[in-house]
Amino acid sequence: MNITHPHKYEIAPCDTQGQFFDDLGRTGLSPNSMVGTNPEINDAAVFSILQFGAIIPPLSPWKGIHRFIPGYQYQGTKMAGPVELGLHQDISILNPEQQADEVEQLLDKILRENIGDNEEDPVLLFSGGVDSGIIASRLAALGYRNSLLINFSFGDNDPESKLAEEMAGELGLPFVRVLGQDRPSSCLDNPGKIYPQPFGDYSTVPASDLAQSVVQYLSNQNRLIIDGTGADGAFGMTAKIREWNKVSRVPVIARKAASLAYGKMLWHHKGRFERVARILSRSIQMPLLPAILAQNPLATNFYGKDSRHLVDDLLESWIGGWAGELPSTRTVAADLALTCTNIFAQKAKPIFELAGHKMLYPFLENDMISMALHSTPHWQMEEPKAP
Repeated sequence: MNITHPHKYEIAPCDTQGQFFDDLGRTGLSPNSMVGTNPEINDAAVFSILQFGAIIPPLSPWKGIHRFIPGYQYQGTKMAGPVELGLHQDISILNPEQQADEVEQLLDKILRENIGDNEEDPVLLFSGGVDSGIIASRLAALGYRNSLLINFSFGDNDPESKLAEEMAGELGLPFVRVLGQDRPSSCLDNPGKIYPQPFGDYSTVPASDLAQSVVQYLSNQNRLIIDGTGADGAFGMTAKIREWNKVSRVPVIARKAASLAYGKMLWHHKGRFERVARILSRSIQMPLLPAILAQNPLATNFYGKDSRHLVDDLLESWIGGWAGELPSTRTVAADLALTCTNIFAQKAKPIFELAGHKMLYPFLENDMISMALHSTPHWQMEEPKAP
């Protein structure tokens, strides 16, 4: 968040911190610290967590406490307009090598600007997959030869961890493996002390354990830690968008029949029929954007009908305000701003920051978001994340 004046706020579209205000105009970083002695739970926020895994702004867990909406500027607590993302060329019209060059140059710029003149090279959370792999390769190419690649391993026989070590060796960068802790995850003890607001995702515990293990390994060092979260949202949504375009062409009567079957008998099964019926059910019961982003297969069938339209409308207006009206662009923007930022980044970021580390998510930086959004409407890539 860039606070340009004591009462002026510019909140980046992918705001991983969150800032809140109450009905009296007071502001703060934690909704829990702003409520009185008898706080009332916000039912719409509970529905939002069940539906999407995160709370749609401006909702917060408590009535009377509101979140500044990412992607907007504020004067005090009054919205003053959307954030300008800047103009980037549409790289989808370029050939594959040119696309890769554009992403590489922008990634290099982001890395240089954020690493700056730090005495120590950064730490990279390194799975060895596409996202962390490309960041590692650029760190090596830019001369940050002491960048530490930290891999979270699930044991001595973890094959992905071994491949990550081999990749680090090829790049000539130092590699260290940390193991999960043999104890209950501390994020379950008192999550309100760690996270600004609740979110729902099954990987919360392992992500928290990763962060705690890395913090323990780094001891009292204050380091810049880089995470590849956001690449899936920026460059990996084309297959999902194509899938939902096909869903929209299924006759309404067929989708209604599938929705009825899902709610009556299929919701507790696993397999292809359950998945297809779930998607068809959502396409009938929700607007397009909420249908694509919904996480919970029981959404609209067993809970939250009273809050449903309010939350769906908030999501549509929030994303449309800075991402425009094209469905493909709105889908990518919402996945980045809600799922990648409010769920994935929030699983570990507060733990690292409480330990004194600074976090960088290159694929959630405004310039990278702008590149993705300007290119999304025309992507023809057969392979996700092809650039």
